[in-house]
Amino acid sequence: TAFYRRLGHEMQQYSPETLMIETLNEPRFARLGMDLQQATAAWHALQESLVDAVRSALPHHTVILSGEDLSSMHGLLALPLSTDGNR
Repeated sequence: TAFYRRLGHEMQQYSPETLMIETLNEPRFARLGMDLQQATAAWHALQESLVDAVRSALPHHTVILSGEDLSSMHGLLALPLSTDGNR
């Protein structure tokens, strides 16, 4: 999360109108020996902490969330709603 905090800090110079941050492009935790349910839970927990880190520096920017399983439709539908209040 330190990387995402620093990234957010560096990106403060850009307007929320012109910059969006994606937490991770096409995550794939299932390759770590997890089934889809475990992988989705692990990714959701990590993604929420990454969103919190980004939000600490970029409270008004759009944060693009992705689902497990290479952001497939199945992975997106399995992902719980984010607790981020900026939606």
